[in-house]
Amino acid sequence: PRQGTTARIWIDRAEKAVHALERMAPSTPETAADSAAQSTAEQASVVLDTMRRLGGQVVAVTTALGHADAPGLDEESQRLQELARSYPDDPSTVQSAQAVADRVAVRDRLRRARFELDGRLQSSALGLEGLVARVAEVRAASHTVGQIDPSADDLEALNAEVEGLRIGLRDVEQVAQRALNT
Repeated sequence: PRQGTTARIWIDRAEKAVHALERMAPSTPETAADSAAQSTAEQASVVLDTMRRLGGQVVAVTTALGHADAPGLDEESQRLQELARSYPDDPSTVQSAQAVADRVAVRDRLRRARFELDGRLQSSALGLEGLVARVAEVRAASHTVGQIDPSADDLEALNAEVEGLRIGLRDVEQVAQRALNT
């Protein structure tokens, strides 16, 4: 996506979060916290790759939307629908009304897909930023006197968060694919 677009902003933030996670992950893990940081960074990198792919879909959806949308489209559709109801035996009027109605439907699907893509990119970037904070917390707790390593629940929560991000991205990617394939 182009600089300044919503999708680009979220991808940039996600990239910064993944880089932070990578900096916190030691190359040779010695403790469970080290392993968790390394695993989380690897999984976050996969999430970022998916976000970049979705960014490409945002571009495709936006381009398609530019071809499907136009100022006054709803008014034209309404006018042609009324005309087709007034002259139901005129095939060209009925076909024109249907063609514009189809275009409105495509535009609406593309708008929904773009909205869902933008929303998922946002929630994923924010989720990755949240992971940075939680990994930092787990790493800090592992260095605290009296707590050698984080609990299994802490580590499992990190893995569950990353998995949730991946599933959410996969779901919205399917929505975008359906909108583009229709």
